[in-house]
Amino acid sequence: MTSEKTPYKAIQERLNKIAARSPLSQDQIDEAADDILSLVREYFVSPDVLSERYEGGCRAFLSSAKNNKGLPFHAVLSTDDSRSGEQAIPEPRDVERLWPLLDDLLAEVVARYRVQASDYYSASVDEFMAEANEFLTTLDSDVTDRTAVKNRIRLLCQSFRTTMKWSSTFDALKNGCFPQVVSNTFSANSGAIAAQWRYNTLDEDVDYSNHDHRHRDGKVYPIRGNWAGEKGLLARDVTYLDEVSMDLLDVGCCCHLLFLFSPDRLTDSLLSDKGRVALEGSRGLADLGHGQAAKVIAPASDPAAGAGSGQASKTTMSAGVMRTLLRKIPWI
Repeated sequence: MTSEKTPYKAIQERLNKIAARSPLSQDQIDEAADDILSLVREYFVSPDVLSERYEGGCRAFLSSAKNNKGLPFHAVLSTDDSRSGEQAIPEPRDVERLWPLLDDLLAEVVARYRVQASDYYSASVDEFMAEANEFLTTLDSDVTDRTAVKNRIRLLCQSFRTTMKWSSTFDALKNGCFPQVVSNTFSANSGAIAAQWRYNTLDEDVDYSNHDHRHRDGKVYPIRGNWAGEKGLLARDVTYLDEVSMDLLDVGCCCHLLFLFSPDRLTDSLLSDKGRVALEGSRGLADLGHGQAAKVIAPASDPAAGAGSGQASKTTMSAGVMRTLLRKIPWI
């Protein structure tokens, strides 16, 4: 059970007692290190506890998304909060079909969070214990400079207090991951055919980072099973979005995705032969002037219009030409 002492006071008293026993044998140094580690376990939030909190937050967010049938957010509409509260960005009517997928993604996100939290905790504790062990090794002989020891203890206490906040730092780095997964899932299932990876230089400012996403900046990844692919417009030998999207969950990643909805946003390497031909055809139609398009596509006259209806026929023809032009674009 945690004592009433503040973490700073607790570690300070423990270090003072250890220093008072100097010089220390190697066995005593090892024992002191275990003693300090016990304080770490007493005062630091464990990865398991943090992961349980995170899972609860994710489940609450997904429950809100399901209830509102859209991406939830908290809107501040007035200073007195009378009109503020939970809002949602509505999604298509068949959004319920995504719930099983999002349930699976939640489990995957939480599992990844648990592993990452454990790694981050271990790295933080190891760094602090390295400082503690360095201090303890100075106590293997008689302490002559008490002021120097007192200063080392003060610095070690400050480090203990800072390292104890590992959970807050980690949570800040990871808190928005699941809402991003939900948002990306909605976008990927709302007619998008691909997504472009956008790198953020903030990645380079994160102290804890074991990834480098700079090589992904600007790359486009098709969405598996999208409508353009089903029409045979996309190349088959590609890297799909679902093969790389979970890298957005790397600790400290600040990248995001830009979703693309039309084949003309893709490079030729992502298009099939059919897709390239279709794309060129659509560009050719777009380049035609209105008069030229009318001669190529529209009939010269409307027999049903009758005499005296030339102006009406011309107006009707313009709308008809436009509809025909749109139908000629292969992916509409």
